[in-house]
Amino acid sequence: MIAGLVLTILAVALTNGQQEFIFHSNGTGGVACGNHHHCATNATCDQKHNMCHCPHWLEGNAKIHCLPPADPKLWIQNDPHIKNFHHEFASLLTPCRYKVFAIAFRTDTGVRAGMELFGNNRLFKAGMELFGNNRLFKGGEYYLTNLTFSMFVQSSDDDMTQIMEFTGDVSDDGKDYILVAKSQQMSIDSTPKGVEPSVSAESSLWGYTMDVEMDAHNNFLTVVIVELGVKLLFRPPSTSVHVNNKELPLVPGAVFTVDEDHWKYVQFGPSQYSVAAWPEGPSLEEMATEHNMSKPLYVQYLMLNHSMPFIPVEPRDAICEDISNNFHRICTKDETRVEMVNICSSIYAEKDFITCLSDKQSMDEYEEVQKDFFRQCQISLCQGNVTACEEMRKNMPELTKCPLPLKIQELDCSTVG
Repeated sequence: MIAGLVLTILAVALTNGQQEFIFHSNGTGGVACGNHHHCATNATCDQKHNMCHCPHWLEGNAKIHCLPPADPKLWIQNDPHIKNFHHEFASLLTPCRYKVFAIAFRTDTGVRAGMELFGNNRLFKAGMELFGNNRLFKGGEYYLTNLTFSMFVQSSDDDMTQIMEFTGDVSDDGKDYILVAKSQQMSIDSTPKGVEPSVSAESSLWGYTMDVEMDAHNNFLTVVIVELGVKLLFRPPSTSVHVNNKELPLVPGAVFTVDEDHWKYVQFGPSQYSVAAWPEGPSLEEMATEHNMSKPLYVQYLMLNHSMPFIPVEPRDAICEDISNNFHRICTKDETRVEMVNICSSIYAEKDFITCLSDKQSMDEYEEVQKDFFRQCQISLCQGNVTACEEMRKNMPELTKCPLPLKIQELDCSTVG
C-alpha cells in the first residue's frame, strides 16, 4: 500500500473465491485551480487562466495525472472521451461495455526485459484487456463508472486468467470517495505449472504481482504490475443526483500506461484497431478514412464491434449482450452494419435527445429505455424489418418522453426492407 495514505480498507469474501476490497478516501489532490477544480499533485496551476499544467518534463491531463512523455499512455477523461496512444481525442458515447484495448506481451525465454516471467525454458504469453462502462447522467453527460481489467497467462499446455473490476462513488458533498476493487478470479483451464498468480516474483519460478492500492491524496484506485511496467489509475464520478460531476474538485477519469522499457515487448495484431490506436499503427483518423467513415462514426463502430469480454464479467447486461450478438450474427453485411451504426448511434450520441432523455426520467428508467431503443433500431435495420421500424418510430416518443433523434426522424422505414 502507499504508506500513510490508506484510511480504511475492507476485504469482503465473496462466493467462488472472489474478494471485494473497499477503500475510503477523502484526498484533496493538488493545488486549487479555478472555481471548482484541483490539479493533480504533480501539476501546477496558472492562476491567471485557471489552467492546470504538467511540469515541462511530464505530460498528460494535469487535472488527473502527469507522466513521462516517453511512456505510451491513454486517458479516459470526464465526459468521457479518450485521448489514445496516438494523442487523438474521441468521444466514447455508449452506455454499454466497450473494449479500450487488448495487449499481448512477448515473454519467450530469449527476451528477458527485466521481467521474471520465465520458467523451465518454456514459452509463455502474457496479455491483458481493458473494458470500460459508462453511465448517462442528468444533463446528457456520460461518465466512466466501471473498468474491467483482465490479465491472461498462456503457456503451451495451460491457460489462466485473472479479472478485476473497479467501481466507486463520491458522496453528496463531493469530498468522500468509496473505491471498490472486486476480484473475479477465474481459470480458463488450470494454473500453468510453475505459475502462481498474485505472488511476488522472487517466491516463484514464474510470477507477477497485480498490486491493487489506493492513492488517497488523489482518490485513485491504482493497479500496478511491476513485471510488465503496467499502471492503471481510476477515479470514479458521483452517482448522486445532487452532484454535478463537472464541478467535482477532482476530475473523474482513468489513465493507463506501460513504461517505455516494457512497451517494446508488446505484440501487435488485429486488436491494435481499437479506440486505443497503438502509436506504431494507424490512427483512428487514418482507419476511419480507410473504411470511408467519419472518425466519430468509426469510433461508434469499434465500440459495438468489440463490446464483449472473452470471459463474461458480472454484472451481466442482457440488453447490451443482445446488441453485441445482433451486431455479429444479424448485421452480417458491412454496408448494413455501417448504415445501422450511423443511424442508431444517434440514440446514444445526439446531444438534444440524450439531454431530454436523462432529464425526463430517473436513471434506472432511462438507462433501460435507451438501450432497448437502440436494440429495436438495430433489429429493424439489420433485418430489414419495415414493421419493426414503423413500430419503433411510433412507440419510442411515448416511452422516451422526448422527440426522436433527427436521424431516426428522417428514417424512411419503407426503404429498410
